[in-house]
Amino acid sequence: MSTTTSNALPASSSATSLTYKDAAAGGGGFNNKTAESQGCLEATVLSVYDLPFAERPVAVTVSSCGITVKSGPPVARHKDRNSYRFATGSGINGSTTSPTAASGSSSSPDTIKVIAPLRQLYKSMLTVRVVFADPNIYLETELPLRQLRIHENKWLILNLTPTPASPATNTSNAITSTSGSITSTTASLPDEDSMAPPPTIRIKLKLSGPYRPEVAALVGLAQAWFGLVDKMEDGTKSSLQKVPTLPSQYNKFLLIPAVPVVAGIVVVSPVVAGIAMVGLPLVLPVVLVAVAVLTGALLSGGVLYSSTRSGREQVGGIFAPILEHLLGSRPGQALVYDTGPRPTPVSVCRQILPRGMWSRLFLSLLIDLIGSSSYLLPVVGEGLDLAWAPAQTILIMAMYDATSPNLKYVSFLEELLPFTDIVPSATIGWACEFVPGMLNNNSNNVVPPEMKQAVTQLMSKAASAASGTSTTQS
Repeated sequence: MSTTTSNALPASSSATSLTYKDAAAGGGGFNNKTAESQGCLEATVLSVYDLPFAERPVAVTVSSCGITVKSGPPVARHKDRNSYRFATGSGINGSTTSPTAASGSSSSPDTIKVIAPLRQLYKSMLTVRVVFADPNIYLETELPLRQLRIHENKWLILNLTPTPASPATNTSNAITSTSGSITSTTASLPDEDSMAPPPTIRIKLKLSGPYRPEVAALVGLAQAWFGLVDKMEDGTKSSLQKVPTLPSQYNKFLLIPAVPVVAGIVVVSPVVAGIAMVGLPLVLPVVLVAVAVLTGALLSGGVLYSSTRSGREQVGGIFAPILEHLLGSRPGQALVYDTGPRPTPVSVCRQILPRGMWSRLFLSLLIDLIGSSSYLLPVVGEGLDLAWAPAQTILIMAMYDATSPNLKYVSFLEELLPFTDIVPSATIGWACEFVPGMLNNNSNNVVPPEMKQAVTQLMSKAASAASGTSTTQS
C-alpha cells in the first residue's frame, strides 16, 4: 500500500463531527468510555486512488446508524496520479484514543470512530464517502458491517462509485480484502472507450463491542481461576526449590524400600483378581463407585493441568482452529458477542461439525455408541438418556435435517423411550445422505441395479422400523 508522494499538503486533525445521541443524552460526551465499550467502529483512511475529478478531496466521511464521522484533508498527493494519502502513519498500528467532545480532536489523527451499540452497528450498512468542496460531486461505497469479524483489524480496498456517475469510471461496489476474508461482489467492466482504473480507497476497519453477559461472566471466571492457578504454581515451584535433594550417587538407595512394596503388589494382585471375578455381582456397586471416583480424580487432574501455563498452551493449540472457525462465522460471532438475538444451537453446531463423508460417518457412529451405552447400566442408563436425547437430536438436526427432516423425531423418541437405544439413528441419517450418491456416482457400474434397489429398500425399511418402533413404544 506504500506510495511515493510529493506536493505535501497541510495536515490537520481528522476526528470531527462525531455524534452519539445516547452518550450526549447521558452527559458523558465523547469521553464516555462506557458508551464506546458497548460498540465502536474504528476507521483509518490510508489513501484514495485514481479519482475521476480534478478537484482535490477535502475529507472522507464514514456513516453508519445515522452517525457520520469526518476525517481531515489529505496530507500528500501522488506525483504522477490523481491519488491522495490521508494517514500520516501514527494510527496505522491501531493505537488510538477517543476524540474529545470539546475540541473534536484525537491523539491519533489517522483514526476516526463511530460509537453506537454493537447490535445496531452489526446489522447496519457502512457508507464511506470521499467529499469535495463542491457538494454536488462525491465518491462513495457501501459495506455491510456484518461481514467484518469483531475485534479484528481488517485492511480493505473498496471501489468507489462516482455520484453523479461518470462515464469514465462506471463501476459497481467491488470489495477486495487484503486478508481474503471479506466476500467480494462482482464489479462491472470499464467502458471499452476508457480503460482507466476505477477509483478506490484503502481503509482499515475494526468493529468492537461487548461479549454477551453469560460469555463475559465465563471469561471473568476463567481469568480469576487462571490467576489463582498461576499463583499456586509459582508458590509450589518456589517451595520445591527450597527442598534439599540427595546427591545422585545416593538415588539408588531409594529403591530399597520400594522393592518389598512392589513384590507385595505382584503377589496379591492375582488373589484380588480371583476374588473379584467370583464375587463380581456382590462387589459391583463398590467397583462402580471406585470407577466413578477414579474418573472424577482424572477429570479434576486434567482440568487442573489444563489451567497451568503449559497446559493452557497445549489445550489452546488443540482448540484454537475450532475457535477460529467458530468466531469466523456469523452464528459464532452472534453466540459470543452481543450482536442481536442469540443463535440457535443447531446453527452453531453446523459451523463446528465436519462436512466430509467419512468424518461424518465416524461422528455418527460415535453418537450412536454414546446413545446405546446406556445398556451398560440397565436401570440407571435409561435415566441418562433423558439428558442425551436433546443433545443427540440437535446434532442430527445440524447434520442431516436437510436430507432427512423426519429423522430428528425418530432420534428423540428412540433415545427417550426405554429399550429403543439400539436403533442407530445417526448412522441411518448418514446412509440416507451419502449412500445413494455413492451408488449413483459409480462410474464403473460395478454395483448391479438390483443391489442398488435392495440397499435402498433396506434403508427405507430400517427407517420405517425405527419410526414404527418409536410410535409403538409411545
